[in-house]
Amino acid sequence: MMLFNNMQTYLFFIFLLISIIPGVTAEDCIVEYIEGNLEMEQDDTWVKVEQGDVIPLTARLKTDDNTLAELSLGNQFYTISEKGIYSLDMIISNSKDAFSWNIGTVVGKKLAFIMEDEINQYEGSMGVRSEDSSLDSDEIDWMESSEFIVWEGQKLINTGKYENALSYFQQAFLDAVDENEGNEYLFYIGYCYELLGNKTQAFLTLSQIKVPQEASYYGHYVLLKSRLLAEGLSYQKALTLMNEYLDKFPDGVYAQAVNFLSAFCYKGMNNREKAIECLKRVYELDPKSAIGIEAAKQIKGLDNQEKE
Repeated sequence: MMLFNNMQTYLFFIFLLISIIPGVTAEDCIVEYIEGNLEMEQDDTWVKVEQGDVIPLTARLKTDDNTLAELSLGNQFYTISEKGIYSLDMIISNSKDAFSWNIGTVVGKKLAFIMEDEINQYEGSMGVRSEDSSLDSDEIDWMESSEFIVWEGQKLINTGKYENALSYFQQAFLDAVDENEGNEYLFYIGYCYELLGNKTQAFLTLSQIKVPQEASYYGHYVLLKSRLLAEGLSYQKALTLMNEYLDKFPDGVYAQAVNFLSAFCYKGMNNREKAIECLKRVYELDPKSAIGIEAAKQIKGLDNQEKE
């Protein structure tokens, strides 16, 4: 006797079965990671939440200073890195806004484009060196430098070998000769974690370093760290970091992307005027670029919201 006449009926039955098992629901979030203190409102009091706890979507959460929490709902992950009281609806809404603004694409493509350009520059330099089969001491020193080490790791990232790149930079960090060199490798470790989808570990790694403005990877760091802060609801911290970049490099190679991300933060803080101001700056820098076109779209969206 055949219980189910097709696979669709079978899957529906399984879903129904799961939904009635006590403690299991499609409307619960799981606490995947906590650093610091996370509490949930329960019967007019605040109860401490532990890693692995299940919380309903109707819950309100409270975080303290220096708290970092990661929640999962199905195959989606959400982070909180800012002190405050939040409903889960607010946390999920922020993630949806980031998606609708294409924040991940804007930041990811900009980082990838600049990195590919750096790889090409280094390859051109290596091409000149390889014209002579013999290497002098200066060339050998360069091939042992942090610049060369970063170049090799960037090539792994550029070809999508993120796990290999992570292992490569972790070993480079262990072999680093000083703190400055180690910090650069830590940035790329954080970047690899982000590319692998582990945003919590990426944030924790980037939080270990402070990058000077003269560092070659300063723009990389600002854009990636600010994105992680913004997605974790830390809008003001992200803006502080990005404003430092824009004060120093108002027309820098990352200025357009940084202004776009700044607009997203201002929008999250309900400062529509500043959001539009940043978006207009994005458009002015290069109206025909993908980011410029996206900025025009978001300006129109904010204008329409104002009229409603």
